[in-house]
Amino acid sequence: TDNGWPRVRASAEYHDAIHFGDELELRLWVRAIKVKAVEYEIKCYVLGGDKPRHAATGKMTTVYVSKPSSGGPMKSLALPPAILDKLASLADEVLR
Repeated sequence: TDNGWPRVRASAEYHDAIHFGDELELRLWVRAIKVKAVEYEIKCYVLGGDKPRHAATGKMTTVYVSKPSSGGPMKSLALPPAILDKLASLADEVLR
């Protein structure tokens, strides 16, 4: 059995164009830590002008799971205390 973090929700909202070759800056926030999941927000900025231009916002939710080596279905698990402790200082909200 292995543990993993599959993405169960992902979305993106585009505010401005991004072109091939643009230099980008991505900023990642941990928005919420739940009993079995972590919610993130990513903001994408295009660099190269007077100031970074906010071009996109993404959101993603991952769930902590066990993956049976036999290939059966994944099972969601409560986040271990060691992971909670490391992420809690980065999160806007912790729901235990």
